[in-house]
Amino acid sequence: MTEDRVAALEVKQRTFKAYKGVTDVLVDHFGGLKVVDTISTADFEALRKRIAETMGPVSIGNFTEITRVIFNYAYENELIDRPMRFGKTFRRP
Repeated sequence: MTEDRVAALEVKQRTFKAYKGVTDVLVDHFGGLKVVDTISTADFEALRKRIAETMGPVSIGNFTEITRVIFNYAYENELIDRPMRFGKTFRRP
């Protein structure tokens, strides 16, 4: 999702901000230089625990769903070579 799509009114500003917020947390948690292929289900479990410290059930659900969408987008657009494995704990409450 790009700011161009927001400007073209294809995506609402609120949606863009939500996705940007999730990507900021992902980069902060995993590090900006981590290779995506090295992210494990244990990493997603640790991320889930981290966000649960500051988010309620609805926000956790939204966060996990947006994260899955981001990685699915990357796979479908050939930005990563394989779909991500999130594990059983990285899901909506």
